[in-house]
Amino acid sequence: MKKINVLKDFGITLGISFLCILIITIIPTSMYYFNIINSKVFYIIELIISIIVLFVSGFIMGKKRMKKGWLVGLEMGLIFILLYILISFLIFNHSFNLSNLIYYLILLISSIVGGMLGINFTSNN
Repeated sequence: MKKINVLKDFGITLGISFLCILIITIIPTSMYYFNIINSKVFYIIELIISIIVLFVSGFIMGKKRMKKGWLVGLEMGLIFILLYILISFLIFNHSFNLSNLIYYLILLISSIVGGMLGINFTSNN
């Protein structure tokens, strides 16, 4: 029963994370489409949105699990990145390069830090 709750928590948090990224990126995508912002600014905004969403997801999962925040953040980040890779490479046929690897490492670190802070926030309050 406990295993089902953990999977349910991961599933809900992942679903909300993907939904947040999709909804929040509509504004910068529209601005980029209408040439209000250039491509460099657009990619920076996309990176910042992804970092914040994964940090918050790791934080929420760390707060729910209440132990081993780094592991919770690592699990959350790896699952998110694997789903992101499947969507990016299989559906949209993107190629893999060094910048993608750095991007995924940044997202993973963000999720791990969020998980560790989520544990600490829970223990202090």
